[in-house]
Amino acid sequence: GTWTARLANPWWDLPGRESAGGLAWFGFLPMLLGVVLALRARRGRAVLLLAMGFLVAAVPTLPFWAAVDDVKNLRYLYLPATCLLGIVALGGPLAHALAMVMAVLVLLGVRDEYRLAHRTAHAVHTTLRGEAAALPRGPIFVSGLPRENAQHSVLLFHLWPDRLFAPPFGDGRRLFALRPLVERAGVLRVPFGADAGLDEGTTLALGHGSQPPRRLAPVRLPRFGVTTSGPAHIDNDVLWDLYRDRARLDLQAAGVRAPWLRLTLFTAGGYVSSVVRNETPDAGDAHVSLKTWLTARYATQGDDAFVLLALPVPTLFDLEPVFPLLVEAGDLTGDDPHTFAPVAQAERLVWLRFERDLIEYVKGRARDPRPH
Repeated sequence: GTWTARLANPWWDLPGRESAGGLAWFGFLPMLLGVVLALRARRGRAVLLLAMGFLVAAVPTLPFWAAVDDVKNLRYLYLPATCLLGIVALGGPLAHALAMVMAVLVLLGVRDEYRLAHRTAHAVHTTLRGEAAALPRGPIFVSGLPRENAQHSVLLFHLWPDRLFAPPFGDGRRLFALRPLVERAGVLRVPFGADAGLDEGTTLALGHGSQPPRRLAPVRLPRFGVTTSGPAHIDNDVLWDLYRDRARLDLQAAGVRAPWLRLTLFTAGGYVSSVVRNETPDAGDAHVSLKTWLTARYATQGDDAFVLLALPVPTLFDLEPVFPLLVEAGDLTGDDPHTFAPVAQAERLVWLRFERDLIEYVKGRARDPRPH
């Protein structure tokens, strides 16, 4: 398939491959030359063994093979690539020289992409550090942090953006990227970072090129108080208690009668947003259980788009597994969560602490401490 072609042909992604006579097809020459010369030298068994080695080595990387548009996944395919390079090596000096010349032409372009990406990352970091020096203490929510470069070939602020202000690079304040944590079809998005900011900390929208970032004012909506019915510390024991209905941990929105609540958890890598029903619409206060929220969907498509399943990565990699949760009250058009229209917002963020080993619960490896 596509990935085999990319490993065997360094020119596979050059423009013009799909047109008649595209130069990119010549990228297969080193591999073909290796096969032909190896067969002429009666080394067909070696070619067969290397081909079988390629298939065996490719098995652990199968989950990445479906994403044919993400060339960054090539970094996971070094082991199967060595088997294909072994076939080129069987071709002798001529195949070696041809392969190196073709690879150099491609790697020069890749080098330019990396240099430009690193300059972009440096410029963003410098800009944020300069802004932070003049900002009050508190978390910084930033929109416009690029995950990757424009060619989708180099990762930028994909993971660990909270390290931007970690000592010795900054004063240690928390940074949260205003973007979906998981980019996928049907993911729910919130407007913060485009035209409106959050009440706590500072919200910045990065400009394009040399434009300075904009500080965004909080959205103008009525505010309500929000409380939790228990400690906002969610470990695997608490998750088991919630799952078995041995305990209940609720969020309470004072004076809210709206039928829907939007809950958005902010992590360093992005937010996870979901829309859940107010469980007590006829009471004076709105309630929603954390069990309901953790099992709610953050995207309308996909069999695994549940809040809890999105949290192992930030709980493992963020500097602190402590995240702010924003509660908004509003209504929907029909039952489409993308149409959520807020009418009120919590006056403060609710900070929830998770444990690093959340992934053990998600993967089914954490045992129930009270199974009976």
